[in-house]
Amino acid sequence: MSEYQYYEFQTIDRPLNNQEQELVSQISSRGQVSATRAVFTYSYGDFRGNHQEVLVKYFDAMFYIANWGTKQLMLRFPQSVLNIEHFHKYCVEDYITISFINKYAILDIRIEEEEGCGWIEEKSFLSAIVGLRNDLLNEDYCSLYLAWLKVITLPEVEIEENELEPPVPAGLNKLSGSLTAFKQLFEVDEYLLKAAAKVSHEPTLIPERALIAAIKKLTREECNEFLIRLAQKEANLSVALIRKLSTIVTAPIAQTQSRRSIKQLFKLSKQEQAEDAIQQKQAIEAQRLKELETLAQREMDAWEDVERLIQTSQARAYDQVVQLLLKLQDLATYHNQQNAFQIRLNKIYEQYSKRTALLQRLQKVRLYKQKVK
Repeated sequence: MSEYQYYEFQTIDRPLNNQEQELVSQISSRGQVSATRAVFTYSYGDFRGNHQEVLVKYFDAMFYIANWGTKQLMLRFPQSVLNIEHFHKYCVEDYITISFINKYAILDIRIEEEEGCGWIEEKSFLSAIVGLRNDLLNEDYCSLYLAWLKVITLPEVEIEENELEPPVPAGLNKLSGSLTAFKQLFEVDEYLLKAAAKVSHEPTLIPERALIAAIKKLTREECNEFLIRLAQKEANLSVALIRKLSTIVTAPIAQTQSRRSIKQLFKLSKQEQAEDAIQQKQAIEAQRLKELETLAQREMDAWEDVERLIQTSQARAYDQVVQLLLKLQDLATYHNQQNAFQIRLNKIYEQYSKRTALLQRLQKVRLYKQKVK
């Protein structure tokens, strides 16, 4: 299998100027560079230089994927607007890490899949998930929890089964578009997520009335400071303002939750899978009964269709005959009319005893000629 690597970088807080675009373009002739995005693809080659250094110097987000199974999402944050303490709760050594370079914090989510990624369709991966950076700035840690769920399913990861999960964020029951894309891209186990989301509550927003009251409590100097920073087009200023106002707003009583162990989560996941299998089975059965009721309304027409198809003496028509007879057999069983069905089937054997191809098809699906009591 040939090698394939894909690097995608994006800016969020500010676009690249012309000089920066030129410098990024010089990294590789394989690059497609604009003011907001850079893409590098390689077959039997590699990225020249250090992709983390490129991220730190020019961009706010990077996604990397290789067809041997590596997927990596890196996000750059200004340390001044990040609540680092909460990030550490979701970190797993070598897989989910946070590091600090100059004035930036770098979140690195790196997953290695032993099976590989197979064929990779070249497209913009980051556009679907880059919104997670803003979520994290606003202290929505769903993406970190999803990444943690993925890590604990990796066979090479050694984590004690009695280890407790990190805090379960609000909103896991209804994922945003970015979170859904992240879940699909990193292949987070659906049943494990359902189990985890059982204790996730709805996100709580600060009411507008409370925000207005909090703004009134800001000093004149604080208001002036925020206005000056706004005039200077400071990135992520709304994050800093909301965080400041949150310290003034009377906080509601926090919803407490008991943290579950990894062992408990996997047990709950199996229960979710079993319940889903039951529901799928029930749905299939309900659909089958609905189709039987529909068939019952045109049973005589169905038998006429059987006769008409046999008369064509074509292989494809014989296949259709078999499918129709199987449905009619199911209908007969449903209505407890097996003898009536067998009489009709025996008649087909007698009337078309020389149609070897037809009879072989019937016998293959166990539609045999039998004595009727």
